[in-house]
Amino acid sequence: MYNEKAMPLNHKPGAYPNGFVEATNLNIVTLDDIDSVNDCKWNRDGTAIVSVSEKNNVNLWNTEGKLRHSYQGHTEPVVNIDWKNNNIFATSSQDGVIKVWDVQSSSAIKTYNAHENNIKSLKWDYTGALLASGSEDCTVKIWTLKHDKPIYTFTEHEEMVHHLRWSPTGLGTPLESSEVRLAS
Repeated sequence: MYNEKAMPLNHKPGAYPNGFVEATNLNIVTLDDIDSVNDCKWNRDGTAIVSVSEKNNVNLWNTEGKLRHSYQGHTEPVVNIDWKNNNIFATSSQDGVIKVWDVQSSSAIKTYNAHENNIKSLKWDYTGALLASGSEDCTVKIWTLKHDKPIYTFTEHEEMVHHLRWSPTGLGTPLESSEVRLAS
């Protein structure tokens, strides 16, 4: 449910260790989801949000917190979501499966049997061409929509991979001429 009243915040600059700036209006969007939410993310232009849950749900919401669509396909709890662009997003579940969805379609446009265990992290690169996944199976894999198998598999980790991030390089970033890098 969308809180139509802007919530005033009276934070003073410097009141917190990192010197937050004063916020004057904050709109709160509450998703009317009856399930526990494992992850949720806004699309890039802020017009939609996807939530994923313990009961295998993948739900698309509008900016007012109203359910637009529910996607079915995962058989285990869904733990991660990341947007490729404003219309395509990927989800991952505890059974090691990644699904890629288009908001205009009711079924997944791509399914990867990606890992042997729970996928702990999922992230598109800044161009939307590469999708990285990190898992409890101690691997990081790189995927593209053009291939059914990973284009790279990193096996150097001795422990599960909880988080990964792409470097802010490529077109439209401050480091346009730098090569793309992944940290896990």
